[in-house]
Amino acid sequence: MTKVILILTIAFFGALGALGRVYVGSFIQGYAPEFDTVKFPIGTLAVNVLGCLIFGFFGYLGHHLEILPAYWRTVLLSGFLGSFTTFSTFGFETVLLYENAPYGKVMFAAANVLLNVTLGVGAILLGLQLGRFWTGN
Repeated sequence: MTKVILILTIAFFGALGALGRVYVGSFIQGYAPEFDTVKFPIGTLAVNVLGCLIFGFFGYLGHHLEILPAYWRTVLLSGFLGSFTTFSTFGFETVLLYENAPYGKVMFAAANVLLNVTLGVGAILLGLQLGRFWTGN
């Protein structure tokens, strides 16, 4: 497989991941609780946690069992999931929560950080366990 095909495949899956982030995140954000004028960014939280879950699953298949070839590991983990999850949006939304929350600015910003980190790492662990279960290990 040539480097050009790999680059084009990563770009294609990156585009799919970005589209998935926009549509899944927007759909879920429609259910966000509103606190006065601030909506908690659950859409970003959801795509980050889902992305971590998927990353843990395919990371286990590729890294621990070597079932997933390195080519597809790169395409899925760097291409699709690299654009599906979004650390920059998470950071920006955390600052917006701090700046715009009518009350409890630190509480809202800290809750967003704690939820993203805790649920993200938890989803990675769950994805690893699902990979083990799926492969019988």
